[in-house]
Amino acid sequence: MVSKRTVENQKLLNHQFKEYLKNAKLIHYTKKEQADFKRELQEKIIKEIVNLSGKEKIKTRMINQKYNEIRTKMSRYGMDVLEEVKNKIWIPTDKSDYRRIIPEMILISDNIKVSKKDIFGQDCFDTYDYNQKLARDWNILSSCVSLARNDNSPGRNLKYIVQDKISKKYLGVINITSCLPNVSPRNHAVFKTGNIKGKYWCPDSTVTNNMATGQKIVPTQPFGEELLGGKLLSLLCVSKQVQDDWKWKFGDILVSVDTTSLYGGQISKGNETQYDGMRPIWYYLGDTQGKSIPFKVSDVTFNSMVRYLQMVDVKEWFKLKRAKTSEGQNLTRESKNQIIKKVFTLLDIKKNITSLDDNLKIESQEPRGCYLSRLYKNTDEFLRNEIKEEDLVPAFNNSIEFLTELWKFGYFGDTKSYINPDIVLMYERFKNTQEESSIKKDRKSETRTAVKTRIQSQRLRKLRIALEKKGLVEVIKHIDAKLSGVKKKQKNLKKGEKRKEVKPISQKTSLDKSFIEYYIRKYKLQKEVRMNEEVSWYGSMLNLTWDEVKEKFASEFD
Repeated sequence: MVSKRTVENQKLLNHQFKEYLKNAKLIHYTKKEQADFKRELQEKIIKEIVNLSGKEKIKTRMINQKYNEIRTKMSRYGMDVLEEVKNKIWIPTDKSDYRRIIPEMILISDNIKVSKKDIFGQDCFDTYDYNQKLARDWNILSSCVSLARNDNSPGRNLKYIVQDKISKKYLGVINITSCLPNVSPRNHAVFKTGNIKGKYWCPDSTVTNNMATGQKIVPTQPFGEELLGGKLLSLLCVSKQVQDDWKWKFGDILVSVDTTSLYGGQISKGNETQYDGMRPIWYYLGDTQGKSIPFKVSDVTFNSMVRYLQMVDVKEWFKLKRAKTSEGQNLTRESKNQIIKKVFTLLDIKKNITSLDDNLKIESQEPRGCYLSRLYKNTDEFLRNEIKEEDLVPAFNNSIEFLTELWKFGYFGDTKSYINPDIVLMYERFKNTQEESSIKKDRKSETRTAVKTRIQSQRLRKLRIALEKKGLVEVIKHIDAKLSGVKKKQKNLKKGEKRKEVKPISQKTSLDKSFIEYYIRKYKLQKEVRMNEEVSWYGSMLNLTWDEVKEKFASEFD
């Protein structure tokens, strides 16, 4: 049975296409011109798949795509503008700088809405006009800070620049978008089925209006690497401000946010991401298979594919590229992937590449870790239409202030004299859940992912690397022996005497701190263990040749 929405969209498409043809100046190609263009496009696509296909070439492919993206999209700004934005990036100078950060989320939209209190203490908002400069900065940061491609997202979008409220320096960028239907790990977790089309996902359904995806959650560097900036941004994605903005802009309550990591997830697999160790805020659900997304061709090749589709089937091209719904959104979701799949079929790419090598695929083959944050304890029941909106129960305090303190100090608090009781209560409830009993081995990572807890372990790791480079292996053994000496003393305990809990070397506080500082001074390793102040910036590719890119970014290749 065809839904009412489908019938309406088909009528809209026919009307819009008819209006388009009235004024369009279509180019008519001869059969020879079409055949020549088809052959050249086939060769171009096959060459890219052969050279950059396969799991083992994922990073190489991403560097290549980033190079092409910078050369095409950033050239309109020029190096002066790129440097201007780069100079706005927040850079730590001391390991305690995280204490002074007050994150601020600026919505890049038709207008900017900032929450405040009125004279009666009630929540209200100030609305500001659209800021083109901030939109430009968001676009530049999205391309130049992240290795992932800066592609446009279909449907709803909430784009944020996250900056430090005091210094006004940039901490990262976020884009919250409409969720996708074909995320199997999430669907199994929430809807108890991998395919939600039909019952839960259909043209007349509104359930997905209450779900969102963190399509872009990218901290600037070195903030991300040195101070777990990605974890702060991942927490801000589920903040009350995002919920309020979603409700204000789209009119729906937001009950869940999901996202995928770049390379696959879970610490136990050796792929720790910024979302790992973040329960009970973010949960790892498993990896996607990477089979539903087609191989991502370069922007130049994609533009040729769009031109070819317009050449051979102008109405299909119009449907995928131009047609809009009555709400002004794209009529076709994931239009870029749909265009690639359509042209792959028209050019018979699958048959052509398998004739060259059976191992070559037209899918991306990029499994990604899937993560979900439920903003309510009964989010799943709401999305399955088992309860109503008024029955929803908040899962945690998602104020920006609470989430920022959680990021800074976590379970153990700022000092021994003060530990936020709300944070402790949240973790204790998580500890006692039925799920927790089956994953106790991973419990430590949940309570030790705050910046304060991790900084000392980072310094110890850098110290060990510096000592190894100097060939001081015996010194490292001496440090390890000293730090583990407490354990040896506890072996022969008297009857009835309780064994003291001993933290791992990297998590000790007073003991390893004194040892670290002592060896840093003794072997003059201040420079080796200091914080990284270098900004990771792909914008420099604009003035580099491909050979120079391969040399400068050699460490990021497969």
